[in-house]
Amino acid sequence: MEQYHLTENQVMDVFRNGYVDDWEGMKVSTKKYFGYEIRVFWNRTKKGKYNIISVLKRKRR
Repeated sequence: MEQYHLTENQVMDVFRNGYVDDWEGMKVSTKKYFGYEIRVFWNRTKKGKYNIISVLKRKRR
């Protein structure tokens, strides 16, 4: 997250309020902002806990 200059609050906002889609066996929460988008890749453990795998920030076209 430090590499993309993102705070934990921004990542959690995308995780909770972003558009959720399936991608190669995991879930992706995406939220679009003016000029960029943030994606949070996650899944759930067998015990039901959420596991954030990766965070991506990229420019929008």
